[in-house]
Amino acid sequence: MHEHADMHKNMMEQAEQSKAENVGNKICPVSGEKIIEEFKATYEYKGKIYNFCCASCVEEFKKDPEKYIKKIEEEEKAALKEENKVTKPDSDTHKGHQH
Repeated sequence: MHEHADMHKNMMEQAEQSKAENVGNKICPVSGEKIIEEFKATYEYKGKIYNFCCASCVEEFKKDPEKYIKKIEEEEKAALKEENKVTKPDSDTHKGHQH
């Protein structure tokens, strides 16, 4: 009977993990290094899966998750801002005609 309970618990944990959403960060929030797929470590926190360059960084993340989540969010905002700069048409290049 004990084995059945353990099996059920494992199935429930796997089901919970499948509901988690990977945030898709490509830069380790702890080290700032690019995440290489073959060495990547992941950690689920509050229904989201975060990516790390290695298991050591996961341990560091666990000490203060909110600090590193904020760092990920700030990096995403900066990347979006940079992306908008590139895709926004420069007003000088569009002189003489209107859109």
